[in-house]
Amino acid sequence: MAAYRELRLLDSALDACTNALGDPMPRFARRLVLDLIQRPCEELWDAAHGVSLSRNVTLWQALLQHTEYGVTAGPRQIATAGDGTPTITRTPWAAVPTASQVRRAVLTHAYLMSVDGAVSVDGLR
Repeated sequence: MAAYRELRLLDSALDACTNALGDPMPRFARRLVLDLIQRPCEELWDAAHGVSLSRNVTLWQALLQHTEYGVTAGPRQIATAGDGTPTITRTPWAAVPTASQVRRAVLTHAYLMSVDGAVSVDGLR
């Protein structure tokens, strides 16, 4: 029953989210966020960190604003030329947010931007 309630809260929160143009969140973006909550990993976080939750806020920004997630720099690309051949190496994320952090960021952001307060974060810690 708790899982059903949580899913309903997330659905309501994601319904309130928009892309950077103010249009409803696209299905692929919604799926990325839900997949990240189901299976937090670097690959999904790398794909989802830039998903817009509203005109001016991405998932990553919401995590920084509403949770203890503190990774403020993304992966870097480092060019090396040890043998004369340039090679680009990509560093990993310093940390991947937990499912709980992603849920809290989405729910809190949606609640704060909702006009009628239809999305609640009660009982989630």
